[in-house]
This record gives sequence, C-alpha cells and structure tokens, in this order.
Amino acid sequence: MNIALAYCCVILIWTTTPLAIHWSNTDFDFITSISARIIIATLAGLILLKALGVPLVQARRDWLNFAVGSLGLFPTMLLVYWAAKTVPSGMMSVIFGLFPFFVGIGSQLLFKQRLLTPLKLLALVIALMGLALLNIEQLRVGWHALLGVAAIVSATVFWALSSVLLKNMPPIPPFRQSVGSMTFASPIFVLVWYFFAGPLPNGVGLRSLFGLSYLVIAGSLLGHTLFFYVLKHCQVTTVALIPLITPSLALLLGWFVEGEVMGVVSLVGAGIVIFALALFQGLFQLFLRRAGLLQRV
Repeated sequence: MNIALAYCCVILIWTTTPLAIHWSNTDFDFITSISARIIIATLAGLILLKALGVPLVQARRDWLNFAVGSLGLFPTMLLVYWAAKTVPSGMMSVIFGLFPFFVGIGSQLLFKQRLLTPLKLLALVIALMGLALLNIEQLRVGWHALLGVAAIVSATVFWALSSVLLKNMPPIPPFRQSVGSMTFASPIFVLVWYFFAGPLPNGVGLRSLFGLSYLVIAGSLLGHTLFFYVLKHCQVTTVALIPLITPSLALLLGWFVEGEVMGVVSLVGAGIVIFALALFQGLFQLFLRRAGLLQRV
C-alpha cells in the first residue's frame, strides 16, 4: 500500500472517529454502541483471517499480547463512549492528544526508559495547564461534563499503558494483534452489555447505523492496522505530526458538521495542549535544526 495514502487515511480516521462515536450514540445507549462495534468487528476480522488462511494464534505467547492489547479496548473504549454523552467530539480529540505524554511517563516508570528530558517535562506542565483550562470550561457546563473529561483522560492512560507494554513485547503483525485484542475483549463486552445495557431502541436512524458501521470498518479494522503500517515505514518525527494535525481538524469538523462551539477558554486550552504536544515531540527543535538555527537558539 502507498505510504502517503496510508498516512492520510490514519489522519482521516483519527479525525472522524470522535464524531462517529457521537453519531453511533444517537439511538443506541453507549454500552450497546461500543459492544456492538467490538463484537461485529471481531467477527469480521476472524472471517477475514480465515479467508486469508492466517491463523489467529500462532504461538501460546500470542494470548499475552492479545490480553495486553485488550486494555486499549476495555475499559478504554467504554470510558470514551460514556464521555461522548457530554464532551464535544473536537475536545475529545484534543484530550487524546495527551497520549504521547502518558507513553513517556509509562515508559520511564515501568521500563526505566529515560524519555522525559527537562524540555519534555516542561511540555508536560504546559499541557496540564491547557487541560486545566479545558476543565474550567467544562465545569461551567456542569459536574457531569467535568467527569466526561476525566473519563477521556483515564481512557488515554489505559491506551498508553497498553501501547507501552506492547512496545516491550515480541511483536505480532498489526492485523492479527488488532483482531486478537478484540477477540480477547469481546466476552467482556458481551457480559457488560447483558447486565448493564439499556433496552434496544424501537427504531434506529441512519446516523446511528452509519456511525456504527464506520467505526466497525474504519475505527476497529483499518485504523490500528494502518497506524502500525505507517509507524513501520515512516520516521518517528513524521508519525508525531498525526496527533498534532487531528485535534485541529476534529475541532473544525465538529463545528462544521455538528455546530459544536467551544468557548474562548476552551479554545485557548486546546491551543496550549497542541503547542505542548509539538514541544514534547521535539518538532520545534527539528524545524530549527533543519533551518540551521539550532546552534543560535
């Protein structure tokens, strides 16, 4: 597959996923929505692996990879879908931009990988200031909105933890890892749906059906596979641009499609988070170095 096309697809999927989550929650309750997404995507992935003649499990240790990968689904996605009831899609994308910070913290705490330089610690402090501004704006809406932000931050922590652990384990091809993680998590989602989901709606609109279908195909089956493909073939600094681009595009998409309007405080907070992410990823230093100015800075 063309690398540039894969890169653009990852940006598109990451930009549109928060809005698609909102759409899928239109008629379904959040538990039914995420459970249906994971279960349908799991079945589709297993069928595709069978058609390709690729066994899901090729070694007993694969199950450990699948278990660790499932942390990125449960409770991560359950928290995200619950938060989508109160947090705008654009703000969701901005908060998910904190992912690299938590990866750096997790790598240093769990594996003693010294990724947090003084400059990156400064970037983390700046990002927390931006997050505080987002929380102030959400607090004006109500405590339920503030809890929504806390849920997405928690989901980002679980996602980062899963990624850090997988990074330090023997790798599995991306598609098998994705399907295996969903296979491991599916029984949990079945139980959660059975015991806690609300009644099924009498009718389901096109918006909910489209949102659910898009998340099954793009979000669950294509998204992770394409991301790992890009990560394998591109420089880390190039991949680091993705979480910088997607929050801005998601904010614009939420405003254009859903009429989501963020207050001045939230916009400032979002800008601070994106700036801190660029500082954390070393993009400013990269630009200065390429311009031949780093020695004079």
